[in-house]
Amino acid sequence: AGYVIGTISGVAVGTALGLLPYVEKVLSPFVVALYSLPKIAIAPLLVVLFGIGIESKIILVAITVFFMMMFSALDGLRDVDRDLVGMLRLLGATRMEMVAKVLLPGALPWIFNGMRVSIRLAFTAAILGEIISSNRGIGYLVEYSAVKYDGTGVFAAIAVVVILSVLITELISLAENSNSRWRT
Repeated sequence: AGYVIGTISGVAVGTALGLLPYVEKVLSPFVVALYSLPKIAIAPLLVVLFGIGIESKIILVAITVFFMMMFSALDGLRDVDRDLVGMLRLLGATRMEMVAKVLLPGALPWIFNGMRVSIRLAFTAAILGEIISSNRGIGYLVEYSAVKYDGTGVFAAIAVVVILSVLITELISLAENSNSRWRT
């Protein structure tokens, strides 16, 4: 849930900032300051604010993924061929037509790359949140097994994380391949 929330909100904010360069210039110092804050430092704060339930873990994952996806969408929009945008403008395309037909499709490779990279960050944040405060989940299993010197339990939890990470990464790659056929 945190991954989905972080991905959608990150792409939305990154796209908005990419389309509004003056707003991006004003907000850039604040965004960089928030991004530079170590996520492990805010994990205990989230536990205090939202409790040891799943809500604090979802928010931690969403915050972690948000910045990766925001910067991916923003960089993807910056990378779009400006000559193509200029030609569309000369042909009388509206702003929405340029966004739908050139800018977002041009940014999709960056967005998919951000999704692949951020899945690893999402798992790291989720496990970290569960290690800090939880009584269930993979992070809890790692911590519980480690305290009992149960190497098998630790490796089992790690194996689950690796399998889930590979499966989700492959699903993202399949989605990217199906959405990038228009380029060939």
